[in-house]
Amino acid sequence: MNAITSSSLELSPSELFTLASLMGGEMLLGIPDPFPGWLTEEIMEAMEAARQKMAERGLLALLSDGRIMIDSIVAALIWPIVTPQVVLLLTREAPNRPSQQISFYYRSPLIVAVEVHGEQWNVYPLPDRASLSEQIRKTWQLSEQQGADAEPFSLPEDALQAALQALPSEEEACRLLEEAGVPPATARSAARTLITPRQNGALVVIRRRAELWQTEGIGILEGENGLWLLRSLTRRGHPWVEFAPCPASEVIDEIDAILDRFLPPEER
Repeated sequence: MNAITSSSLELSPSELFTLASLMGGEMLLGIPDPFPGWLTEEIMEAMEAARQKMAERGLLALLSDGRIMIDSIVAALIWPIVTPQVVLLLTREAPNRPSQQISFYYRSPLIVAVEVHGEQWNVYPLPDRASLSEQIRKTWQLSEQQGADAEPFSLPEDALQAALQALPSEEEACRLLEEAGVPPATARSAARTLITPRQNGALVVIRRRAELWQTEGIGILEGENGLWLLRSLTRRGHPWVEFAPCPASEVIDEIDAILDRFLPPEER
């Protein structure tokens, strides 16, 4: 296990999909298809080229009888991605910065992360659940932020989209929020956040339950006037968004609570 937890892989999209395919994977949650709209022949050629490159790097061996042997550590890192028990999808966006996306895959006893770096995907294990929580906190840069000075509120998702489309007019965004039922003082605070964004992010956690998938998630929105915790909900069949002013310490508690619900307790 020590050799696995100290290892990492740099893979191209086609290499990762080729390894997953060799191990029986058909759909990888949280990872985009590297061959959208390609012809079958083109996909087969790309995967053959990927196999050759990985053989040159020692990640797998192409045997004379046609069999393919994947390195044992490589296989151990890819297996949770192919057969996950829990998947966590983490995103972060900030003005004038590239979007960040990290996918985490749990398959007992491993947690494996897949992180995009340019044209390469970095696949690496995390030693424990505490490390997973820490990486989420670091990605969202949660430290000493305070919650926005406002009251919690909720509104239909289409009303939120209308307010976003009104930007950069803070006054118009505030007006639309008030029309959606947000109290005036809180609408002004929310509009100020929307007009001065520092970051927004989402964490979606998916767990397999028999033939079904159980899903839960939270989001964050931070402006110069503080931090909000976001949740999606449904009312009368329509999507709504709940906003709650929330300091970083409480967002961290929410992250840990989700991990407690979706991941098994760690052995002491």
